[in-house]
Amino acid sequence: MAVSERIKMLFERSRRIAIDPPQSSFKNDIHSSALTIYKDLPRWEKQARAVAFAVVNQQVFVEPDDKIIGRVYYKNEVPVSAYDPDFDFNTQPRRNTEINDPAYAELCRYQLATYGTPGHIAWDWNKVLRRGTEGLRQQCEKGLIRHAGDLEAEHFYKAC
Repeated sequence: MAVSERIKMLFERSRRIAIDPPQSSFKNDIHSSALTIYKDLPRWEKQARAVAFAVVNQQVFVEPDDKIIGRVYYKNEVPVSAYDPDFDFNTQPRRNTEINDPAYAELCRYQLATYGTPGHIAWDWNKVLRRGTEGLRQQCEKGLIRHAGDLEAEHFYKAC
């Protein structure tokens, strides 16, 4: 199959950038904003706002011939100056997953699945297609009523 000149050029540019990618402050922005700007918020909200802060402040690269909006680079990370313990995704979620589903660890070992972090979503597409967004919204509204008075449930269902 013939490859167009544009694809060849994009491949070469990607190869060059991969050798020496631009610096990224993404992880540092998450931790520093969590420890300063959002330190007094509940854990779930602090995590969401700190990640949003890092996403909004991530440098986006757009080339003149791009047909897609642009890209970001995460490989060349600025060292994190101080870690927020609420972002320790490599131990607690992994432990919980292994306790609840020991077979999941085996899937991860063979790279058939990965451990997620808060904010990563695995959509249940069958449910989305079956109920539609309006049906899912109604399910969340019913959950709010059913769990009235439960602050944690309220946060969950309002996030829907």
